[in-house]
Amino acid sequence: MDPEILRNKPYTPASDIYSLSMIMWEFTSGTPPFYHEAHDHHLCLDISKGQRPEIIKNTPKCYIDLMKKCWDSNLSNRPTIRMLENIVSEWIRCINEYYKRNSEGIYNFVVPNIDNQLEGDMIEFVEANKTLVQE
Repeated sequence: MDPEILRNKPYTPASDIYSLSMIMWEFTSGTPPFYHEAHDHHLCLDISKGQRPEIIKNTPKCYIDLMKKCWDSNLSNRPTIRMLENIVSEWIRCINEYYKRNSEGIYNFVVPNIDNQLEGDMIEFVEANKTLVQE
């Protein structure tokens, strides 16, 4: 639950973005956030003071960066749903192109109309996926 809600502030679209960050974290961990802690007023206070779940090893940096933006204590620093849609759409487009090229035997990761940062980010996703498969 958004720390703002825990402080009896009004529910906003930014509250949904915070909730999405917790779902993002759950994708990387396979468990709900703070599952090992009592869900009581102590946890509510800790979350209100900025406590967030520990980042899971091998999580791609671009994913971590987006997740942290989404759970930022300052609501105005959180991305909008449109911003998230654009970011994730680019990730999906780039990853799809990577797998398409590999299935065709083209093993370089040069994707037309993709900047170098996004290309590097997608390589992190591919490598993280390989690590997860091995584990």
